[in-house]
Amino acid sequence: MDSWATQRSHDALTDVFAYISQLSLDDIDTLQSREQSGGPALSDEEFAMALFAQEAAGLLNVAKEHAGHSTRHNRHNRSILEELEEMETMARHDHLVALAIAEGRPIPPMPALPLRSTVSEPDSDDTPEGSDYGTSDSETDTDAMTLVSRASSSLSVRARDKMPAEEVDLVLIAGPSRSASPLSVHEVSLPSESPHENEDDVEEAIAHECTICCDSIDGQAYAAPCGHFFDAECLGTMFRKATVDESLFPPRCCQLEIPSSEVRERLDFALMLLFDRKAAEFSTKNKLYCSQPRCSAFIGPATDEVTWMECPECSSMTCGFCKSGAHPGTACSDTDDLNRTAKDMREKQGWQRCFSCHHMVELSVGCYHIICACNAQFCYLCGSQWKQCDCPQFAVPPDIM
Repeated sequence: MDSWATQRSHDALTDVFAYISQLSLDDIDTLQSREQSGGPALSDEEFAMALFAQEAAGLLNVAKEHAGHSTRHNRHNRSILEELEEMETMARHDHLVALAIAEGRPIPPMPALPLRSTVSEPDSDDTPEGSDYGTSDSETDTDAMTLVSRASSSLSVRARDKMPAEEVDLVLIAGPSRSASPLSVHEVSLPSESPHENEDDVEEAIAHECTICCDSIDGQAYAAPCGHFFDAECLGTMFRKATVDESLFPPRCCQLEIPSSEVRERLDFALMLLFDRKAAEFSTKNKLYCSQPRCSAFIGPATDEVTWMECPECSSMTCGFCKSGAHPGTACSDTDDLNRTAKDMREKQGWQRCFSCHHMVELSVGCYHIICACNAQFCYLCGSQWKQCDCPQFAVPPDIM
């Protein structure tokens, strides 16, 4: 607004200078005509007026040139603003069309673009040679329709990027008349498709919010079986934590497992290799680890008889039955002693052993429903599988009885 006000003030000042210069030239022309007709000689004042005539004529020429330049500059600025307004209108319509295609709704109609403002052309006698005042209406129409066609072509490109070319074809036709809408959209043959086709394309077209970080997802989102969406970074963090904490394995959302086969191509290759190794370990109920304390690598499932198992990391041998170091020619007596010691401590401390993985569990407070790290569920009182006994689910403290 300030720039337009300054420009109008500057144009008014130019008109005043031009008017003053024209009046001065009229007076000086009268003096010069009197001199040429044989009148008396010019006085000093009249001679000074003659010199001023040259300066006034130059000032008038400068004023005319400035007025022409200001007119062309204002006309150019208005043209740029109108072009930007048309491009903004087309961009908003492109966004609405993309959402309509992704959601299966009818394509919204093309908004009516505002008509270009026309500027009165100066007379041909006052137009300097080589200036751009002589632009015809047909050239202006051509430029305007070229701009609209260029802006509208982005709609067709965006629509084809979102949906396959054989399914959606948008034909954008520029209208030849100024009075009519400059752009019309014709919908051509939208074949029917099943609701499950091109789900990945729909996921890319619609902006989703990540369930973990609550940020808008840039790029392709992963839809979990429960319907929640995750971005690649949060999905990788979920799988990385599942390789460290067995209680977080397998990765789940709303108690539904996220299959690793669906996210393998979205996550880092090294992360998926680590996840596969940990999946084999965490999926084993009775695990066997290397007997060397500095190694403790996972070997595989324990055996029901004495078997020597080689560690894949340090190549040491471990007994698959008693889980101690290999003891050729001797029985698993040490293991039996340890088991008896553990049994005595369990009975004294009131601990319970998991029926699935045989890990020892201690309950300090809470109900008797125990969920082991191996995901087995059992009763803490009797050790049997959960809901297979008549034990109470929790104990009532004596002070509230």
